[in-house]
Amino acid sequence: MKLSRQGQILIVIPLVFQLAFITVLFGILAKEEAAVNELFRIAAMRSSAYRVLGYSTTCLAKAGELTVLTESRNDSVRESLEKNEKGGLKMVQQLKKAAGADHEGINEFEADYRKFVDEINSLSNSTLFSEWGDNQKKLQAFSSVRIRFKNLIRSSNAIFQLRSDRVGKLPLDRSRVNADLNAWILTGLLLSIVIAAGVTIGFSINFVRRIRHLKRNSHRLAEGQDLLPSLRGSDELAELDSVFYRVATIFRDSFAREKEMFDNAADIICCLNEKGKIERINGRFEETLGHEESVTIGSEISEFAHEGDREKIAEFLQDVRLAPDQNGQLEIRLDATDGTTREYVLSVRWESSRSTHYCVFHDTTERKRMEQAKQDFVAMLSHDLRSPLTALSITLDVTLNESFEKLPDQCREVLNLASRNTTRLVNLINEFLDLEKLEAGEMEVALSVIPLTNIVNTSIEAIQALANQKGITIEYRPSDALVIADEQRMNRVLINYLSNAIDVSEKGSSVSIRAKETDGFTEVEVTDEGPGIPVEHMERLFDRYKQVRDHANKKHQGSGLGLTICKAIVEAHGGSVGVHSKVDVGSTFWFRIKSADKTHALFEKRNHR
Repeated sequence: MKLSRQGQILIVIPLVFQLAFITVLFGILAKEEAAVNELFRIAAMRSSAYRVLGYSTTCLAKAGELTVLTESRNDSVRESLEKNEKGGLKMVQQLKKAAGADHEGINEFEADYRKFVDEINSLSNSTLFSEWGDNQKKLQAFSSVRIRFKNLIRSSNAIFQLRSDRVGKLPLDRSRVNADLNAWILTGLLLSIVIAAGVTIGFSINFVRRIRHLKRNSHRLAEGQDLLPSLRGSDELAELDSVFYRVATIFRDSFAREKEMFDNAADIICCLNEKGKIERINGRFEETLGHEESVTIGSEISEFAHEGDREKIAEFLQDVRLAPDQNGQLEIRLDATDGTTREYVLSVRWESSRSTHYCVFHDTTERKRMEQAKQDFVAMLSHDLRSPLTALSITLDVTLNESFEKLPDQCREVLNLASRNTTRLVNLINEFLDLEKLEAGEMEVALSVIPLTNIVNTSIEAIQALANQKGITIEYRPSDALVIADEQRMNRVLINYLSNAIDVSEKGSSVSIRAKETDGFTEVEVTDEGPGIPVEHMERLFDRYKQVRDHANKKHQGSGLGLTICKAIVEAHGGSVGVHSKVDVGSTFWFRIKSADKTHALFEKRNHR
């Protein structure tokens, strides 16, 4: 059940009880009010009955006067008598109105009163007093009136007796009502407190128990312990616990992956405090340097650095703390337990909120060994191979030129083969050395504004003999484009493109050169009608030593560095290279370099003057 629904129940249960309790109290109060109203009604009835008897008594007295007075005074008595009779009748009507539906004894009392009035009226209207002078007869007439009066008193006694019984019971009923009312109030108050407290305590106990469950799970997650079973139910706390379980699972998986990555990283990763002491370090440190984790934790990182680098690492950490936004690097040496020293590049990031250095030691020992081996190899090529091979190539050329006709045919063939192979080796070494210079940024590119046609014509002249030898036609439509380039370097690129195109083209076919300007660049395309290049070879075509086999699986001779050098030269000009090809249709190699406008060209000419 949702917490909102439980909260509603927490409010509704005491509210329903209070409404029921108030309803009972209103019932008791209504009963009390009815009793009070009954008391007032009975009092009104008794008052009316007493006044009827008062009028009747006056009428009786006036009737007595009629029996003793002379005829001359009877008129005033009769007027008084009539007035009291009417007053009595009026009180009878009030008595009936006060009695309401309760006519018990009222009708009899009314009938006796009317008979009493009729008897008096008969006495008053009789000719007895004028005809009879006998007092005995007057007394007999008055006796009849008295008898009616006695009957009226008797019927009124019955009413007073009945009403007195009812009135006498009212104080007892009221006492019981007050007692019941007090009992209900006390009981209702106690029950209200018990119900409200019970519902609230029950809700609170359940709520606190579930909150404590979440709290314990939070502590367990922080301490890496297994979580308690999930809460049952469909309320918000159960949903929160379910979400907490999912978050905990994701967190643990993420933490496990992070820890696995941390422990199995190829580099040494560690956390240092503000003083440079190791707080956490991965297993790579022990694997490569042999220092056990129990020894390294709590030690300063400088203790494991080479003696000459200890002050340098301390200063570097201080500089990083002073400029946390700058991620610096430091080449440093660390000593291993076996007495060897390994070289690293240290990268540090300072986290001021945690007062922690996050450090990564990238092992460069093998890379530096490879770089040194490469440098030694390049030096060997440059000095130990190229110089003797160049001398040998010159010697062979001189021998062939001076003694060509004197040498036997078989000897000439051997020398020609040796000369070609020697030249090929020298060219291969030169290409390799040039590529190393380009990639190292050591080869200078002398940029100037030159017409593209100059580059194209020079390249065609250099390759025309090879094209004529294979019967290949080179087609070029002159362009007025101006480019910013090193003419010698770009000649090498275009010659390489043309020689590759001629090499793969069949006899009698053609090679075309096209140029177009777009978005501040000039793009030059060299298209052949050769076998094309399979898709799987195109991605790595400009990589080192990558040679393409045609669809007949014949490998063209070459060093595999030509296109790589072309790419390096064009990129040094701020341009790019690429190829489009279709098998059995042909290939288009292109390069793109920056264009120059005519204003720039005029400026260049003036400077040269």
